[in-house]
Amino acid sequence: PCESLLMPCLSRVVAASSSIRAMRQADAVGEGKEGLLFLNKKKQKTDLLRKREHMKLKIKAVSSEAKASAMIYGALPFVMLGLLSVMSPDYVLPLFVDPRGQMMLAAGLGSISVGAFVMWRMTQFEI
Repeated sequence: PCESLLMPCLSRVVAASSSIRAMRQADAVGEGKEGLLFLNKKKQKTDLLRKREHMKLKIKAVSSEAKASAMIYGALPFVMLGLLSVMSPDYVLPLFVDPRGQMMLAAGLGSISVGAFVMWRMTQFEI
């Protein structure tokens, strides 16, 4: 009774293994051309990914450089005001005491604020 059940199963296994061998041989024949195409596409994709990563690093470096320049340009008027206040306080005092000087300070701060905002927007890169 066991032999009658095992024989059909064994014959299916033999048929399946021979068809698997045939498929492997067919793959081996077609693999030469298709394999080269696959490797070529894979190389192109890795090159593209490498170039993208390189560009991201370049953009990050340029952005950092622009941010540093923006900080220097933004701080320069305040540094100059501080130096002038230390070197010649009588020269700077009318800016804070006289109403016209206060208006000039307000206009200067407004101008600096607009410039700082523009520089901040310029350094915000989408990667």
